[in-house]
Amino acid sequence: MAIVDEDIAREYFELNGLFALQECKYQVQSRKKRADEEIDMYLVNPQAKEASDRAESFMLSERKDFDSIKYAAVSIKPWHTSLFTPAMLKKSGQTFSFLKRQTQKKAREMFGLSDDSKEKVCFIVVISGFAAAPGLKREAIEMLKSAGVGAALTYPEMLAKLVSAAEPNNNYAKSQLMQTLRILKNYGMIRPAQLELFKQKK
Repeated sequence: MAIVDEDIAREYFELNGLFALQECKYQVQSRKKRADEEIDMYLVNPQAKEASDRAESFMLSERKDFDSIKYAAVSIKPWHTSLFTPAMLKKSGQTFSFLKRQTQKKAREMFGLSDDSKEKVCFIVVISGFAAAPGLKREAIEMLKSAGVGAALTYPEMLAKLVSAAEPNNNYAKSQLMQTLRILKNYGMIRPAQLELFKQKK
């Protein structure tokens, strides 16, 4: 996974007031991932109303959608050339690998939650997008829900929000991603009409 894929997700979550935590990452190729390697990012929402394993809305879009998420474990699937369809979900076991029992236990340990704690961890998957056909999208979402996914987020949604948030006159010295978006906006290479394209593709 390219670093920029995670940068986009982290910037988006932090824009929505969440703290994003990441362990030291490295590429796993010659063996199966261990439980502690399946999660790409951990989130803590200091303003959450309660700790739930489900978001207010399955498709994350607005800041209020995070109101019921206090703790979250995120799996990032940067398959930018593939849309998530029921057929693809049935074929790819990688989509649900971060929902293993050992991985869920690891996530609870990461947040200091005991087995008998009533606090919940929401499992979020970040994807490229769903098929445009409403029926296929609904079926894919139901498959994710039934597998234990608490919420989903798409790259077009995140990018549209980040581009909107980037101020041309602001210097983002600590964020290469936001600085790049700011420069592109400053020189007119990202325009409002292009933001609408992001929204149409999610």
